[in-house]
Amino acid sequence: MERCSLRLLWLAGLVLGSLLLPLRHAGAAAVGLPAPAIIVVSQTPSEPGLAGRQALERQLRQRFPHQEWRWAVLTAADPPPAAAGDQAPRLNLGQVLAELKSAGVKGVAIQPLALVPGGDWEPQLAAATANAGLKIAVGKPLLSSLPDRQRFLAALAAALATGKDQAVLLIAEGSKTPAALREYLALYTLLLGKGKEYRIFLGTVNALPEMKTALNAVHKAGVTAVTIVPLPTFLDGPIPPPVLAAAAQAQETLKAGNIGTIRLFQEGLGSIEAVAAMYVDHLAAALETLAPKKPERKKRGQK
Repeated sequence: MERCSLRLLWLAGLVLGSLLLPLRHAGAAAVGLPAPAIIVVSQTPSEPGLAGRQALERQLRQRFPHQEWRWAVLTAADPPPAAAGDQAPRLNLGQVLAELKSAGVKGVAIQPLALVPGGDWEPQLAAATANAGLKIAVGKPLLSSLPDRQRFLAALAAALATGKDQAVLLIAEGSKTPAALREYLALYTLLLGKGKEYRIFLGTVNALPEMKTALNAVHKAGVTAVTIVPLPTFLDGPIPPPVLAAAAQAQETLKAGNIGTIRLFQEGLGSIEAVAAMYVDHLAAALETLAPKKPERKKRGQK
């Protein structure tokens, strides 16, 4: 009888040990350490960017339902009063980082809503995160690679109904900093090859490609309708005055060229769900870099 009882206890120990073994190797997740938080950063949000912020929020809730996330502004200046129903950022990035650290968060994934790399926002972001005392990963701007550019153009073509007789004219402020200029020129080069397929054209106010080149290309395309899309530096930011002026001038030039229908797209890029999804994917990639690395399993025979 004693032998039977001891055998049963031994078997029970084996079963219990096999159940507990995965927990011993689960690491931080098993002991409930705080998960990395998310901060979405605007430069200076504007009311027209409301639709973009709402689209982004919906996708964040769906993609990261259990993740702590916050809005922040990059600059220290107070953001404008929030519109009804808008969760526009009220605190700057440094303040939000300090709050999260006080709450016990150890890591943060930051997604700036920038259009391209190489802007003056980069040193501002670096200064705000330099002494945060947190493990930080930063998501890439909207346009940072060839797949980004291809995805962006496909999203615009689908959302703005480009076709044989319709075109989209993108107007950006442009930049002469190497990283930003390189991205604008890469997008322009891609458009040269995709021109007949997408009928999307790009001009910048302060750099290359020039506005006059873009307008000439629109006229040569033989379209009857054009949607003008001003591109802010940040997804939900205000349109720079030079870009607004260029958009107004483009409207007059296109009218003079007998293009019958001209529309100014004022909803903001973020209102296009496929564009908002690109930022969420960049954020997910940044979060991946904060995940604890799984220990490599040793192969049989290795010591």
